[in-house]
Amino acid sequence: MEAVKTTVVDKVVSYSNSRFFPWNILLEPLELNAIEHYMPLAIQAAWMKGSYKDMDRIQHLIGEDVKMVVNDYLLSPYSREAEEIHREFAADYPFAYTQALIFTRLFDTSRDLRLRDIIDIARIAELIGVDISSFNRREEQIKELISVYKKRMKKPRSFTKRIIDQKVVSADGEIIGVVRDIVFDLNTGDLIELLVAPRKGADQSIFKDIYEKKDYEGLIQKTIRGLFTFFRGLSGTGDATMEYETYLAGISIENVHVSLYNDYVVFNR
Repeated sequence: MEAVKTTVVDKVVSYSNSRFFPWNILLEPLELNAIEHYMPLAIQAAWMKGSYKDMDRIQHLIGEDVKMVVNDYLLSPYSREAEEIHREFAADYPFAYTQALIFTRLFDTSRDLRLRDIIDIARIAELIGVDISSFNRREEQIKELISVYKKRMKKPRSFTKRIIDQKVVSADGEIIGVVRDIVFDLNTGDLIELLVAPRKGADQSIFKDIYEKKDYEGLIQKTIRGLFTFFRGLSGTGDATMEYETYLAGISIENVHVSLYNDYVVFNR
């Protein structure tokens, strides 16, 4: 089993350093049951982040999503919690969950996009030795799975509940802060920003917005203050050995990945 884990880690690192990244992750041949295993989690994550809206940056946004999932896996690939979630699909996780997530966000766009609409995926498949016909069939099968699971599932509160008081870490594992609140767009209901208490000494330039305490009080109408209050007692309040700033910093939901099996949010900045 350890040999299998080491092989998968080595493979993911190799893919990450390839000039074909992130498309090689999305083209990786997989059994459909591996993708289906992660579909409920992927749909929850996609509901949190919404569909891809910025068509001018969609290649970049896909790349960032893939990078965050891969970084999360590489930060802690061997935990007991991970094994409980993965079960027999541990070797497929970095590819199966990523494909489920990306295609869920992709198919939810108004244009109902395929990868071939974004990039010359047939050419990439040829260069890395993947059968494009098999990939196209799997892409359609994934779309059918997404449709089935979205009808079965209700928009979850649980995925946003568990964000409160989670640590925010960088891709290399440095603790940046702790999530204190969530900001939604009042018109669309989309989650747009996490409000973080930064670790003391954190670089302010990495954050989207800085809210002084008095400014934060003015955000009450567009934040889930009740959610924070109610669930504060159900989770930890961050690492007590660390000191955090009194102000709050905003980070865009597009720049984070909520770990499936670790108590942190990966911040890709």
